Amino acid sequence: MRKRKERKDGMAQSGFHGLIGLGLAKSGHWKMHRSDTESRQSFAFGFVVGNVIPDADLLPLAITYLFDPALAMRMHRTATHSLVVIGLFTLISLALARTRRARYLFLGSALGAVCHSLVDIAVWFSGVDLLWPLSHFGIPSEINLWKGITVPRLVGNLLGAADFLAFGLFSLYLFNLSKTFETDTDFLPRLRIFTAFHFITFSIYLVLAFILSKTLFEMAQYALFVLVSFPITVYAIFRSRKTIQHLVT
Repeated sequence: MRKRKERKDGMAQSGFHGLIGLGLAKSGHWKMHRSDTESRQSFAFGFVVGNVIPDADLLPLAITYLFDPALAMRMHRTATHSLVVIGLFTLISLALARTRRARYLFLGSALGAVCHSLVDIAVWFSGVDLLWPLSHFGIPSEINLWKGITVPRLVGNLLGAADFLAFGLFSLYLFNLSKTFETDTDFLPRLRIFTAFHFITFSIYLVLAFILSKTLFEMAQYALFVLVSFPITVYAIFRSRKTIQHLVT
């Protein structure tokens, strides 16, 4: 019988991944040929998307979480964080891509997703099923640098609260970039609202972190993450496409 996986602690921190994506896209633009502006822009946008989108696995797991939170969290960081799945998706996407821009978009997304998985391995006190689904065939596939380490309730709750701080900082960074580049300016009011919302939410959850049990806190955090924070952050990324592309112009 295959050993049951440990429950994965810690939430997604998608805003933090988004900040990493923006920062690396901005600092790494010199690695691509300067004359190929469109390819650079597509790659940069894909890289930011790829750094965030693996945590979309939490959306379909929402129903599972209602009945078995532990199972839902064990299923997190499996398929969408797997190098096997990312590699297959990239190969299929490149085969179907009709333009150079599309190919660079898919390559950027793949590299961003790999970056996301590697960051998850290093932080968040949780393992990543890096070679899923090979684990179903008896091949070790999970990397967990934190095995055997028990995260105190308060630390876990504070990390959960920090999730909303990261969302707020991500929206604020997009807001400042948009103002600086004078791109996507019609979206600035919404970015301002997203930023304020997440900073206020962080303040509330910071207090709740000291009050609620681990289970109750995770339920409250997970509900807001799935229903509000993650969807509007993904929306903000696509709505701020010109701003992100301008990072490498």
